[in-house]
Amino acid sequence: GNSFYFKQFYLNKDNSKEIINEYTNSVNFYIDELERRSEAEESVYEKLVSDITSLPKYNLEVDPKPLNFFFDETKGYTIIDPIPYTGLTKKEYYPQFIKAIVFGYGVSHLYLDNTDISMMSKEQFDRYKNAKKILLAKVEIALLKHGFTESDLQIFEVIRNEKDPQIVDSVDTLDYVEDRLEEHKGFKL
Repeated sequence: GNSFYFKQFYLNKDNSKEIINEYTNSVNFYIDELERRSEAEESVYEKLVSDITSLPKYNLEVDPKPLNFFFDETKGYTIIDPIPYTGLTKKEYYPQFIKAIVFGYGVSHLYLDNTDISMMSKEQFDRYKNAKKILLAKVEIALLKHGFTESDLQIFEVIRNEKDPQIVDSVDTLDYVEDRLEEHKGFKL
């Protein structure tokens, strides 16, 4: 299976083509993976919630870093690094854990002079928003089936309202970045 981890990308004039390719590949991978996860049966998410909430019975708890979970379409989520139970993990944190596990660290961002210039095409953005919407619904249903309340799910408002990458009409990200580099002439990179 896959876990979600993305580095952030920092541009300068000398590495723009290489970084753009890496950034574009990262965005495409993230969207593809979100779609794959959104196509999984609801039972996959019910099992994930069940697994996480039952760990304390075995004197274990999750380390909710996205890298500690693998996803496979048929097997669902596999916990690869449970930790000994500390007693610090409280039920109210579980929705936040599930969000981190399912959505990873989020789509990569592209920076120029510490300014976020992240972008994706309209087609990518539509796929991203659709997969995110489906996943949120499946996760929320799974949590509600396991006794969580609507107020427990407030963490998902953060992901609904997060800053999404800018949409660019053109798929030519190189032109977009070259324009941003031109705007930053004179700035120290």
